[in-house]
Amino acid sequence: MRPSARLHFGAACVCIALAAVLGSGMVLAAPDEPAPGATSSYQSIAVVKPARGETVFNNAGDMEVSVAVSPDLNAAAGDRIALILDGRTASVRSATQFKLTGIVRGEHSLEARVLDSGGNVLIASGQMKFEMWQASRLFPNRRGK
Repeated sequence: MRPSARLHFGAACVCIALAAVLGSGMVLAAPDEPAPGATSSYQSIAVVKPARGETVFNNAGDMEVSVAVSPDLNAAAGDRIALILDGRTASVRSATQFKLTGIVRGEHSLEARVLDSGGNVLIASGQMKFEMWQASRLFPNRRGK
């Protein structure tokens, strides 16, 4: 089992921090989320491409990602968007369009976070799932779309 867990309920990303020690000795801790009492001018953030549950067809494992943030990203103040793919930072940019490469086939989770110039999380989208489809090497005559 993993030593930490993240619980999300809908787009609002309500996170519950558990400081309980389970019978197995595992401790669940809160992930990097906006600090309690932190102020942010951002009202919402969401991954809009790929869509939740979408299957992406790309044999090379490349994928374009679009993030919607409201109000617009304040890049002049040093705010950036971090994409978290399968729990790891995949890209950080002062833009809402990304190109990720080398994603292996299978189900993946994706999350977007707005970071301030100090790297603090201002708002997070919560995780969404998508599927990366790649043609099998076992069937070389079968082509992907």
